Amino acid sequence: MRIRMKTCGTKIKPMFDIFVARGPTRRRVPVTEYIGKYCILRDQDGYMQLDLNIERAKHWIAEGAIPSNGAREVLEKVGLVLIIFFIITKLGLHTSLTRYLAP
Repeated sequence: MRIRMKTCGTKIKPMFDIFVARGPTRRRVPVTEYIGKYCILRDQDGYMQLDLNIERAKHWIAEGAIPSNGAREVLEKVGLVLIIFFIITKLGLHTSLTRYLAP
């Protein structure tokens, strides 16, 4: 399982869907669950819009879903990377999955 992002929206207002899907690299795989949206443009106050179901993200991370590089950066903004690191250390997967946690 992977946590990924795909583009949606328009050229003027690009957005990303954050979702969970099976398969390591294929782009056109069936989506298991949508867990959020991320808009990279800042609003008038200077904030980016991030709509993420944190409980479902925690659930999928606990189930072993590995975030892609882009999804990992979004999860870092919310503070879920510490949870990912804790789960990896607890399961003993630290050596095989350090690659995506390294800055």
